[in-house]
Amino acid sequence: MVDAVSSGGSVVGSLTGAAAGGNSAASQIDFNTYLKLLVTQLQNQDPLNPMDGTEFTKELATFSQLEQQIQSNNYLERLTQVEDSSTRGLATSFLGKAALVAGNKLEYMGEGTLEFGYTIEDASSQVKIDIVANDGSGVVRTLYGDGTAAKHMMEWDGKNEEGELMAAGDYTLRIKATDIDGNTVPSEAYTYGVVTAVLGSGDDVRVEIHDGRTSTVNDVMTVRMVSAG
Repeated sequence: MVDAVSSGGSVVGSLTGAAAGGNSAASQIDFNTYLKLLVTQLQNQDPLNPMDGTEFTKELATFSQLEQQIQSNNYLERLTQVEDSSTRGLATSFLGKAALVAGNKLEYMGEGTLEFGYTIEDASSQVKIDIVANDGSGVVRTLYGDGTAAKHMMEWDGKNEEGELMAAGDYTLRIKATDIDGNTVPSEAYTYGVVTAVLGSGDDVRVEIHDGRTSTVNDVMTVRMVSAG
């Protein structure tokens, strides 16, 4: 950098370029460093064409802005690190708990009720929810949900259309939302699964569910303790 200054370059111009480009060395620059570079520039200026007083004053003013920029960059970097740490810490707190995340897999234990959720992007006239047995027996129960454009929660009591309790096993949610003209409205199912791992870092922190699904922390709808049974 001194070579650039001694050949007539601007001190502030050199430093500003480093700071704007995210150069890590720029964060180490302080006022004393600037003064040393400025003195070098003055010592190596052309005696027949010395630095103009106005330009000198302008460089001092610009340096103040540069120093503020470097401090702001450092502050934002620290905030990002804190946010990343906070996000990963939150995701880690989900380990071993049941998280409601995007997916249509239902695991029924043969008793009690199963809670699930779904989202609707636009108002619908009908939301049809089929619960399909994965053993090949087809649809065992059809439910109808709220068509408001929002997130919704529902429960399945574990029974088929005849009111008989279904056996423990794997089931699949099949949601179809339609508008008044019968056109399909985008929708998405959410089911519970136990969080077994935390993946990634920075802006890509994700939780992994025991059945293989993954979800960003922000896309987890609900988290709850796993039932003792």
